[in-house]
Amino acid sequence: MTSLRTISFLTIGGLLSTDVFILLGFIPNSTPILNLSVALLVFLIFLGIIVKPFKKHSLIAFTFWLAIFSLLSSIIYQLSLSWEIVVSILSLAFLIYPFVFLLEELRELFNKLIDFLSKFFLKVKLLIINFFKTIFFFVKSHYKVFWFLFSASVSLFFGILLSELGPIHPPLLRGPIHPILLTLAIFGFMYLVIPAAKSIDPDVIFKRRIIRLSIGWGSVIGVLFVIIPIEGYIATIFISIAVVGTIILVYLGRKEEREKISIKWRFYTLLTLFLLLIIFGILLFLQLSTLNF
Repeated sequence: MTSLRTISFLTIGGLLSTDVFILLGFIPNSTPILNLSVALLVFLIFLGIIVKPFKKHSLIAFTFWLAIFSLLSSIIYQLSLSWEIVVSILSLAFLIYPFVFLLEELRELFNKLIDFLSKFFLKVKLLIINFFKTIFFFVKSHYKVFWFLFSASVSLFFGILLSELGPIHPPLLRGPIHPILLTLAIFGFMYLVIPAAKSIDPDVIFKRRIIRLSIGWGSVIGVLFVIIPIEGYIATIFISIAVVGTIILVYLGRKEEREKISIKWRFYTLLTLFLLLIIFGILLFLQLSTLNF
C-alpha cells in the first residue's frame, strides 16, 4: 500500500513537471535547458518529500542535494544570460542555501566512507592475524612431522649431491654405499633435534635416551665410514662399541641409584654389549688373519 502511494505521488509530480515544461515553452526568451531545469526542479521537490533529505544522511540524500544544486546552477546561469547582474548576484546568494546542505551531506558521506574503510581494514587485519595464528598453531602442533620431512629432504639432498660429485672428486666417494651412509647419518643428526616425548616413568625415559644415543652413535659411525677406508670399518665398529658400551654402563649404574630404574636394563645392556663385542671381535680377528696371510 505504501509503495502504491509513493508511485502515485511521483506520477503526479512527473505529470506536473511535464506541464511546467510545456507552459514555460510559451514564455518569450525561454530556452529548452531553462525549461527542462525548472521542470526537473519541480519533480525533485516531489521526490524530496519521499527521500526526506533533512531527516537522514545517506547517499540518496547527497545525490538529491547535488541534483538540486546542479539544477539551480543551470537555472541561474540561464537567467543571467538575459537578466541584470543584480538578479544574478541575488540568485547566487540564494544558491548558497542548497550548497551548504550539499557540503553537509558530503561530510556525512565522507565520514561513512572513513568508517567503512576502517571496519574493512580492521577485518582484513584480523583475517591476516588469524591466518598466521592458524599456521603457527598448526606448525606447533605438527612440528615433529614437518621437521621429520625437512630432515629427510636435507639428508637426501646431500646424499644425491655426494653421489653426483663422487665421480668428479674421487676422495668424496670411496664406495657406492657412501651416499646412503651420509644420507642416513645426516638424517640421524637432524632427527635428534626433535625433543623426546615427556614421561614420568623412569624406565620409559631411560629407554628413549638409549634409543636416541644409539641413533647418534649410528650417525657418527656413518660419517666415519664415509671418511675412513673400507678396511677400517670392522675395527671402527668394535672400538666404538667398546667406548659407547662403557659409557652406557656407567650412565646406567648412576641411573639405577638415583632414579631406581629396573635392573633388567643392566642385563639387556650387558648381554647386547657382549654379543656385539664377540661378533665384531671375531670379524676383526678374521680380517687381521686374512691381511697377515
